[in-house]
Amino acid sequence: MDFKKTIIIGSPGSGKTYFSNILEEKHNIKIYHLDDIFWSEDWKEMSMDEFNKKIKYIVNQDSWFIDGNFISTLNIRLNNCTHIIYMDKSLFKCLYQATKRILRIFFGEKHLLPKNIYKASKYKKQKSTDGYIKFMIYIIKFHLITKKELMNKIKKFTNVSIIKNNKDFENMIKKIGEWQKSLKK
Repeated sequence: MDFKKTIIIGSPGSGKTYFSNILEEKHNIKIYHLDDIFWSEDWKEMSMDEFNKKIKYIVNQDSWFIDGNFISTLNIRLNNCTHIIYMDKSLFKCLYQATKRILRIFFGEKHLLPKNIYKASKYKKQKSTDGYIKFMIYIIKFHLITKKELMNKIKKFTNVSIIKNNKDFENMIKKIGEWQKSLKK
Protein backbone atom coordinates (compact mmCIF):
# COMPACT_ATOMS: atom_id res chain seq x y z
CA MET A 1 0.00 0.00 0.00
CA ASP A 2 1.16 3.50 -0.82
CA PHE A 3 0.22 6.06 1.82
CA LYS A 4 2.30 8.87 0.29
CA LYS A 5 -0.79 11.03 -0.32
CA THR A 6 -3.60 9.94 1.97
CA ILE A 7 -6.99 11.41 2.78
CA ILE A 8 -8.85 10.52 5.96
CA ILE A 9 -12.60 11.01 5.70
CA GLY A 10 -15.74 10.02 7.58
CA SER A 11 -18.57 11.39 9.68
CA PRO A 12 -17.94 14.01 12.32
CA GLY A 13 -17.29 12.04 15.51
CA SER A 14 -15.93 9.01 13.63
CA GLY A 15 -12.40 9.50 14.94
CA LYS A 16 -10.67 11.11 11.94
CA THR A 17 -8.79 13.67 13.98
CA TYR A 18 -8.04 11.22 16.80
CA PHE A 19 -6.62 8.79 14.23
CA SER A 20 -4.62 11.58 12.57
CA ASN A 21 -3.24 12.81 15.88
CA ILE A 22 -2.01 9.29 16.72
CA LEU A 23 -0.29 9.08 13.32
CA GLU A 24 1.32 12.44 13.90
CA GLU A 25 2.45 11.54 17.43
CA LYS A 26 3.47 7.90 16.90
CA HIS A 27 5.01 8.11 13.43
CA ASN A 28 5.87 11.82 13.16
CA ILE A 29 3.70 12.22 10.08
CA LYS A 30 2.65 15.75 9.09
CA ILE A 31 -1.15 15.96 9.02
CA TYR A 32 -3.14 18.74 7.40
CA HIS A 33 -6.38 19.13 9.37
CA LEU A 34 -8.97 20.81 7.15
CA ASP A 35 -10.73 22.33 10.17
CA ASP A 36 -7.46 24.03 11.14
CA ILE A 37 -7.10 25.45 7.64
CA PHE A 38 -10.72 26.52 7.12
CA TRP A 39 -11.63 28.07 10.49
CA SER A 40 -10.03 31.24 11.81
CA GLU A 41 -10.51 32.96 15.16
CA ASP A 42 -14.11 33.20 16.41
CA TRP A 43 -15.23 30.49 13.95
CA LYS A 44 -14.87 32.77 10.92
CA GLU A 45 -14.85 30.80 7.67
CA MET A 46 -12.15 31.18 5.07
CA SER A 47 -13.41 32.17 1.63
CA MET A 48 -13.95 29.15 -0.60
CA ASP A 49 -11.55 30.59 -3.20
CA GLU A 50 -8.77 30.87 -0.62
CA PHE A 51 -9.60 27.43 0.82
CA ASN A 52 -9.46 25.82 -2.64
CA LYS A 53 -6.10 27.50 -3.31
CA LYS A 54 -4.68 26.14 -0.06
CA ILE A 55 -5.96 22.62 -0.79
CA LYS A 56 -4.50 22.74 -4.32
CA TYR A 57 -1.17 23.87 -2.88
CA ILE A 58 -1.15 20.99 -0.36
CA VAL A 59 -2.07 18.28 -2.88
CA ASN A 60 0.78 19.43 -5.13
CA GLN A 61 3.30 18.58 -2.39
CA ASP A 62 5.30 15.34 -2.61
CA SER A 63 3.64 13.76 0.40
CA TRP A 64 0.67 14.55 2.63
CA PHE A 65 -2.03 13.24 4.93
CA ILE A 66 -5.24 15.29 4.96
CA ASP A 67 -7.86 14.84 7.68
CA GLY A 68 -11.39 16.09 7.02
CA ASN A 69 -14.38 15.96 4.73
CA PHE A 70 -15.21 19.35 3.22
CA ILE A 71 -17.10 17.89 0.27
CA SER A 72 -16.43 21.07 -1.76
CA THR A 73 -12.75 20.08 -2.09
CA LEU A 74 -13.14 16.31 -2.01
CA ASN A 75 -12.67 15.81 -5.76
CA ILE A 76 -9.39 17.74 -5.68
CA ARG A 77 -8.12 15.47 -2.90
CA LEU A 78 -9.52 12.25 -4.40
CA ASN A 79 -7.92 12.94 -7.77
CA ASN A 80 -4.51 13.47 -6.18
CA CYS A 81 -4.38 10.86 -3.42
CA THR A 82 -2.65 7.49 -3.37
CA HIS A 83 -4.82 6.16 -0.53
CA ILE A 84 -8.22 6.80 1.05
CA ILE A 85 -8.99 5.95 4.67
CA TYR A 86 -12.70 6.00 5.44
CA MET A 87 -13.69 6.03 9.11
CA ASP A 88 -16.98 4.10 9.04
CA LYS A 89 -18.42 4.26 12.55
CA SER A 90 -22.09 3.83 13.42
CA LEU A 91 -24.38 6.83 13.80
CA PHE A 92 -24.70 6.14 17.54
CA LYS A 93 -20.91 5.95 17.99
CA CYS A 94 -20.40 9.23 16.08
CA LEU A 95 -23.09 11.03 18.09
CA TYR A 96 -21.59 9.70 21.32
CA GLN A 97 -18.00 10.63 20.40
CA ALA A 98 -19.01 14.11 19.17
CA THR A 99 -20.99 14.73 22.37
CA LYS A 100 -18.04 13.57 24.46
CA ARG A 101 -15.70 15.93 22.58
CA ILE A 102 -18.11 18.87 22.99
CA LEU A 103 -18.37 18.20 26.73
CA ARG A 104 -14.58 17.97 27.05
CA ILE A 105 -14.25 21.33 25.27
CA PHE A 106 -17.00 22.82 27.44
CA PHE A 107 -15.15 21.75 30.58
CA GLY A 108 -11.89 23.33 29.47
CA GLU A 109 -10.06 21.05 27.02
CA LYS A 110 -9.68 23.75 24.38
CA HIS A 111 -6.88 21.84 22.61
CA LEU A 112 -9.68 19.80 20.99
CA LEU A 113 -10.75 22.89 19.02
CA PRO A 114 -9.38 23.83 15.59
CA LYS A 115 -5.90 25.33 16.13
CA ASN A 116 -6.70 28.92 15.16
CA ILE A 117 -9.54 29.07 17.66
CA TYR A 118 -7.47 27.37 20.35
CA LYS A 119 -4.45 29.62 19.76
CA ALA A 120 -6.58 32.77 19.88
CA SER A 121 -7.82 31.73 23.35
CA LYS A 122 -11.00 33.57 22.56
CA TYR A 123 -13.24 30.54 22.71
CA LYS A 124 -16.19 31.18 24.95
CA LYS A 125 -18.50 28.47 26.16
CA GLN A 126 -21.82 28.62 24.37
CA LYS A 127 -24.72 29.05 26.71
CA SER A 128 -27.30 27.85 24.22
CA THR A 129 -27.86 24.36 22.98
CA ASP A 130 -28.49 25.56 19.41
CA GLY A 131 -24.97 24.81 18.20
CA TYR A 132 -25.02 21.36 19.77
CA ILE A 133 -28.39 20.44 18.29
CA LYS A 134 -27.37 21.70 14.83
CA PHE A 135 -24.17 19.65 15.00
CA MET A 136 -26.06 16.49 16.01
CA ILE A 137 -28.50 17.03 13.12
CA TYR A 138 -25.52 17.50 10.79
CA ILE A 139 -24.11 14.14 11.93
CA ILE A 140 -27.48 12.44 11.39
CA LYS A 141 -27.76 13.97 7.90
CA PHE A 142 -24.22 12.85 7.17
CA HIS A 143 -25.18 9.24 7.92
CA LEU A 144 -28.46 9.44 5.98
CA ILE A 145 -27.29 11.38 2.91
CA THR A 146 -23.62 12.38 2.71
CA LYS A 147 -22.26 8.93 3.55
CA LYS A 148 -23.96 7.45 0.47
CA GLU A 149 -22.52 10.22 -1.71
CA LEU A 150 -19.03 9.67 -0.28
CA MET A 151 -19.22 5.90 -0.71
CA ASN A 152 -20.34 6.34 -4.34
CA LYS A 153 -17.38 8.65 -4.99
CA ILE A 154 -14.77 6.37 -3.43
CA LYS A 155 -16.07 3.02 -4.72
CA LYS A 156 -14.29 3.54 -8.06
CA PHE A 157 -10.93 3.69 -6.25
CA THR A 158 -9.02 0.51 -5.36
CA ASN A 159 -6.83 2.19 -2.77
CA VAL A 160 -9.46 2.42 -0.02
CA SER A 161 -9.22 1.20 3.57
CA ILE A 162 -12.39 1.22 5.65
CA ILE A 163 -12.02 1.43 9.41
CA LYS A 164 -15.06 0.08 11.23
CA ASN A 165 -13.70 -0.84 14.66
CA ASN A 166 -10.73 -0.61 17.04
CA LYS A 167 -8.99 -3.61 15.47
CA ASP A 168 -9.12 -1.97 12.01
CA PHE A 169 -7.92 1.27 13.63
CA GLU A 170 -4.87 -0.36 15.26
CA ASN A 171 -4.05 -2.39 12.13
CA MET A 172 -4.08 0.74 9.97
CA ILE A 173 -1.81 2.64 12.38
CA LYS A 174 0.57 -0.34 12.23
CA LYS A 175 0.44 -0.60 8.40
CA ILE A 176 1.22 3.09 8.01
CA GLY A 177 4.11 2.73 10.46
CA GLU A 178 5.48 -0.24 8.47
CA TRP A 179 5.08 1.68 5.21
CA GLN A 180 6.95 4.62 6.70
CA LYS A 181 9.79 2.36 7.91
CA SER A 182 10.07 0.80 4.43
CA LEU A 183 10.74 4.26 2.98
CA LYS A 184 13.77 4.68 5.23
CA LYS A 185 15.49 1.47 4.02
